[in-house]
Amino acid sequence: MSGYLEVIGREWADRSKGLAEWAFAHLVNRTDVWGSYLSQRRRNTDDDKGMRFFTAPFPKARGKGFLTSTMLVRHFCGMDGATISLHSTSADKTSKWLAIDIDRHEQESATIEGNLAVALRWHDWLVSVGFDPLLMDSTEMVDSTY
Repeated sequence: MSGYLEVIGREWADRSKGLAEWAFAHLVNRTDVWGSYLSQRRRNTDDDKGMRFFTAPFPKARGKGFLTSTMLVRHFCGMDGATISLHSTSADKTSKWLAIDIDRHEQESATIEGNLAVALRWHDWLVSVGFDPLLMDSTEMVDSTY
């Protein structure tokens, strides 16, 4: 039987075209630049000095290469070397989305309960001004033995 993560990966790949179309319409703020992650094979080699990601395309190719829906399909399929990240703001300083990341680092005095209370207040305020926020906890790691 396949592991939990393999099942989820196949489900994302099966829906990659629809996910890419939705993401392109609702999340992509700009197509002239984006974050690109190196394949596992190219990470941490002597020639890249530990580089894991970069802003794509490289400066000399800017204005010639653009983010495409096909690139998002490859990203959602989980293809090694196809992982990308989107810029949060367009070139004209607008955005289609907002992310708020509330952390609790060991050296800080924040508590889990306090962070939850703050997150819920943000959520409630965003709803009150017309947003449809997604509230999630990213601290729970998925175990591939499920």
